[in-house]
Amino acid sequence: PEAIALIKDLGGLSVAAHPSLDLLDPDLPGLARAGLDGVEAFHWSHTPEVAAHFQARADELGLLVTPWNATRVRCV
Repeated sequence: PEAIALIKDLGGLSVAAHPSLDLLDPDLPGLARAGLDGVEAFHWSHTPEVAAHFQARADELGLLVTPWNATRVRCV
């Protein structure tokens, strides 16, 4: 919640990136109540089912849906 407040104070939008069903999903309602703006529903590692789940959760909680930033370059 403190990070969300700081991001908002600086004029930004807070988005939960790289969400997972087991780690982030249970916390989404509380984060949304704390002011979270969105969730990255479409990530390269998500199956279509996981992406659909996070899109539905975002709709349910009134959050924006963002895609994975495909312009990033992954270094190996």
